[in-house]
Amino acid sequence: MAVKGFATTPKGILSGVRRIAPNVSIGIRWEVDPYFVWDGDGPEKAERGFIPHNVYVSAVVVTMEGKTVFGRGALLARDEVPSQEDPNIGGYLPQMLATALDELHNRLVGKRIWETRSRGRKEWDPREAREGRRTRIELATEVRAAAEFVERSSDEIDNRAQRRA
Repeated sequence: MAVKGFATTPKGILSGVRRIAPNVSIGIRWEVDPYFVWDGDGPEKAERGFIPHNVYVSAVVVTMEGKTVFGRGALLARDEVPSQEDPNIGGYLPQMLATALDELHNRLVGKRIWETRSRGRKEWDPREAREGRRTRIELATEVRAAAEFVERSSDEIDNRAQRRA
C-alpha cells in the first residue's frame, strides 16, 4: 500500500494517519510528573508557571479476535504552562507517533519488541501465518503505511526548517 504525500502540521499529520489507517486509534495523553526535580541552570521553571509533564502517544487497534494491540511513544518531563498544551509536543509529535506506529506494527506481525535481527531472530514471514492472522496482516499493512506517511511528514518538516536556516 503506497501512500503519497505528507503533512507539516499536527492536525494534518493526525488527519493523514486517520485517513490511511482508519482502524487505528491515536491517543495523546499528558500527565503531570509529580517526581520531576529541576536540575538545570537558571531559575526554577515552576516559578514561571511551567509544570513538568510526561506525554504519551499511543496507537491502538482491536483485531478480529477481539485482542487489543498497542504501541506507544513517550516524552518524559516536558514543561508546559497549564491549559496551553502544545499539540506538536515541542516538535516531537511526528517522532513519537512514528515510534508508536512502529511498535504497534511489530506487535501485529509477531515481532517481540526486545528481539532484533542482531540476536538471530528471523524476519516474520506472512507465509508462516497461522489461521486468524490474516486480519492482523491487513492491519499491519495499514499501520506500516501510516508510519511511512508520518516519517515522510517528519522529513519534510526537517527539510523546510533547514531551508529557512
